Amino acid sequence: MIAIEQETAGNGQPLDPVSYLAAGMASFFVFFVVQFGITGLLEERQLGTLQRLKAAPISPGAIQLGKLMGAFLLGLASMTALSVASTTVLGASWGPTPGIVILVVALVLAAMGVMALVGTFARTAEQAGNYQSIVAIVLGLSGGVFFPIPGDNLVMQIATRLSPHGWFIRGMDTLSTTGRWSAVLPAAAAILAFGVVAAIPAVVIERRRSSW
Repeated sequence: MIAIEQETAGNGQPLDPVSYLAAGMASFFVFFVVQFGITGLLEERQLGTLQRLKAAPISPGAIQLGKLMGAFLLGLASMTALSVASTTVLGASWGPTPGIVILVVALVLAAMGVMALVGTFARTAEQAGNYQSIVAIVLGLSGGVFFPIPGDNLVMQIATRLSPHGWFIRGMDTLSTTGRWSAVLPAAAAILAFGVVAAIPAVVIERRRSSW
């Protein structure tokens, strides 16, 4: 899983600039990584691969679950790689492992839900990729992945709360300040809410589509 520092106590300080940037970049790019797994199903439908799978003793649900599991594992792998690289190369401090694992899993699931919903509005895999990229960039920017959002800017503070990236960074900051993994649970719950709210209509829309 995520290879990060094994400290059990925080330093009592907010995220330092390097750690902030590492967390922001990781949360930003994981949406693009998950995108490939989500659009894979649409691409296979477009190419006719799914039609040929009808002859195999595999249920449509199993195929979709396999694609989702692939996207989930890709997301975890990318976050792990970025956490290791930023820690060893840049000296970023990700904090206690349990808290980071909770935040990362929540973020990957949220990315899957959001990207799945966006993909349902596309007719082709290429179109889905374009839509998903736009949404990922907007959510990343509003979440403050590149720079901290000023505390006196009410509009930007509201926008940050409407982005899973913003909640991920908030959770990282809380973990750095308190050092308690349980302190990230509110942020993780907010992140998961994005995934659930997006996944429900995505599933409904997918089921109403013409037979694949």
